[in-house]
Amino acid sequence: MTVQILLVGLRGPGGFLRADSVPLTDSDAQQQLAAVAEAKEAGPEAMLQLPWLVVASGDVVFGRLVPVGTQ
Repeated sequence: MTVQILLVGLRGPGGFLRADSVPLTDSDAQQQLAAVAEAKEAGPEAMLQLPWLVVASGDVVFGRLVPVGTQ
């Protein structure tokens, strides 16, 4: 099984921030990446709610999965 980390780029008060998830299974990683995309499609006032991050979707710059190995 592949393990992945979800990287979320955010607009911060002084520039950009990066938030990383804990290592996730493929299915959890895909679900959370889909939640990022859905929040962005819903507009800047929508909230992105993940188990480890809650933020306005307007502050989200990108979401990306990065494989970190196999388990």
